[in-house]
Amino acid sequence: MARDFTMTVNVRLDRVFEMKPPKGGRRTYLLIDNTSAAAIKYEHGTSPSDFLGETIPSGGRYERDNKPPQSVIFIRGSLLTDQLIVVGQGFE
Repeated sequence: MARDFTMTVNVRLDRVFEMKPPKGGRRTYLLIDNTSAAAIKYEHGTSPSDFLGETIPSGGRYERDNKPPQSVIFIRGSLLTDQLIVVGQGFE
């Protein structure tokens, strides 16, 4: 049985959001939609830093439905103010 969820979260330069993998399941889909006015960084398995992680520009998105990472996804903003983003994952 496939299930999914989508939620809106705030990230900042000094606050990392962690999207944990589903307990007892397997992630089948991953979405990170940057609806904020500035870039964000994400990394799986470890927290992003200035030198580590992939950048998603303002208005950009990362979407994987073919072999999405199964580890914790860490997302960090690039500003010291709240940045609104949308995250989602599907799992079975």
